[in-house]
Amino acid sequence: MLNAPPPTLAEAVAAWWRKRPDRTYEWVGMDKDRLQNWMVPLLQVQHVDARHQDMRVSVDAMDSSNVATWYANKLWFYESLQGLARLDARLIEGDRRLLACAHRDQCYADTHTDQVTLSGLWLMGAYEWLRTFKDRLKEFKHPQENKFVALCNRFGTVRVPLAKFEPQRRKGHRKLKGYSIARPATSRGGTGWIVDEGVFISRLELANDLITALTEYDPFPGVSQWFPRPPKGPLNLTEFLCD
Repeated sequence: MLNAPPPTLAEAVAAWWRKRPDRTYEWVGMDKDRLQNWMVPLLQVQHVDARHQDMRVSVDAMDSSNVATWYANKLWFYESLQGLARLDARLIEGDRRLLACAHRDQCYADTHTDQVTLSGLWLMGAYEWLRTFKDRLKEFKHPQENKFVALCNRFGTVRVPLAKFEPQRRKGHRKLKGYSIARPATSRGGTGWIVDEGVFISRLELANDLITALTEYDPFPGVSQWFPRPPKGPLNLTEFLCD
C-alpha cells in the first residue's frame, strides 16, 4: 500500500529477527523468543554515553585516535545490556528445567542452587546497570527519569537485602521495612525472593519491567541533540546485533 504507515521499531525488529539466519547452536540452553524481546531495548540505549558528564570532552575536540574510545563509551550500555539479556534468556530456560525436576532429588538440588546463584548475580548486575542509566537520565533532566527511578527502587527492594543483609531503606521512613535477608523461592513465575511477609518478587517479573521501561523509553525526547552528536560517518551496528 502506498499510504501504509512506516513500521514501528518493534515491528522492524520482529521482521529482522524472522529473517535472521538459523543459529540454533548459539541458543542452546536459551529461550530464543526471549532474546527477541530484548532487541528493541538494546537499540534504544545505543546513544547513551556511559561516562559522567564531567568526564566527557567535546566531540569537536577529538582527533581520530579518540573516535574508537568515543564509540566504546557509547556502546557500554548496549554491550552490558546484551550480556544481561542473554543471561536472562538462559535463566528462563533454567527455570523451566527446575520446575520439571522432581522435588528433593539431586537434579532439583543442583539446578536450584545454580538458578538461585545466577538469578541473584543477574539481579545485582541489572540493578547497577539500571542505577547508572537512571543517573544519566537525571543529568540531562530526561522527562522519563521518574519512571526509571521507581524501577530502580523496585529492583532495590530485592538487591539491598540480597547484597547487604538489611531491608531497603524507605525514603521518609525512619524504620526499616521488610526482611533483612531476601529468601530465595520458586513459583510458577520462576526463581524469585521473599522480601517481606507475603511479598514474593520473581526475577522474571523484574526483567519484564525492565524490558517494558526500555521499550517505552524515548532516546531523544523532543530534541535532536540531547546527547553530544557522534563523529562524522555512520556506525554499522549489524555486527553487534548479530552477536
